[in-house]
Amino acid sequence: MRQRSVLFHLVAGTLVACSSGHREAGDSGPELALTAAPAAVFVGERIQLTAVFAGESASIDGIGPVQSGIPVETPPLSRTTTFTVRVDRGDEHLEARATVQASYRNRIRALANAPTAHTNHVATALPDGHAIVMGGNTSAALSVPDSTRSQIFDPASEAFTSGPDLLFSAEAQEFTSIAPLRSGGFLLVGTGINGAGGQLHPVITQVFDFAAASFSRVGDAATRGTSHRTATPLSDGGVLLSGGFGRTVTGLSDVAERYDASAAQWRTVGSMLHVRVAHDGLEWELGSRLPHSNSAAADCGKPPASWPPKMRTLPLLSIVTVAA
Repeated sequence: MRQRSVLFHLVAGTLVACSSGHREAGDSGPELALTAAPAAVFVGERIQLTAVFAGESASIDGIGPVQSGIPVETPPLSRTTTFTVRVDRGDEHLEARATVQASYRNRIRALANAPTAHTNHVATALPDGHAIVMGGNTSAALSVPDSTRSQIFDPASEAFTSGPDLLFSAEAQEFTSIAPLRSGGFLLVGTGINGAGGQLHPVITQVFDFAAASFSRVGDAATRGTSHRTATPLSDGGVLLSGGFGRTVTGLSDVAERYDASAAQWRTVGSMLHVRVAHDGLEWELGSRLPHSNSAAADCGKPPASWPPKMRTLPLLSIVTVAA
């Protein structure tokens, strides 16, 4: 069976086909066209795809079989989405890919209430455009300040569904810090006040595997007796854990730790020049992430040549990168 790839480009609402691959002598190739209507959509809206082709059968991934010239409706789009059309003709199998852009409306509006209320919880974005809300005090157990519950938010339907349970409870603003990982998952460092582990509350670390949609425990952080620390993702796939309240003369911790994703272990990497509590993290273009404050130059050593740097938002909640 010969296979040929066909790439569709979105041009003024029409997806135009460009094919590549070997063609036998006298083979004129099948007629291929795909149109999208409307061309521009907001998150949560649907579009119609119309495929025109010459072949025995065709289907669009995620939609199913299609007939030539008959429009089909897509599910609500939660993000920019690439559709793949597969056409069979004799011993040929052709694939066509079409990317449809979906953007957010420039406004804030109230949504329907979630099934379970959360406060003092942690949350982050997921690679598929969804978001996960975890832990904290919930309406399901008002007397428990740190739960193991989670909910998944679907931006297309704008609804919450139950998510996987955490191995250990989570509670924002005290022990639990969160950092997205390049693998698509994230780390939760520290548990809630009622989390198992006693004095290990601040160091117990669990990782969320996005593909498996489940949590597992990895190596504990090294420094006990600390709280209100900041976990920040690094460009090498690891995480920096810094600052917070600690068992010191001043009551503040200057300890920094680094998580090695390949070994699933933490190690101390020295002390901060200036202690920080409940701070944010910034990343320079070269990949170093550093605690952010009004005295960034003093904390980080020599700043980039062009300061202040340009900033751009990562597709992660509450994470900003800076480029010199």
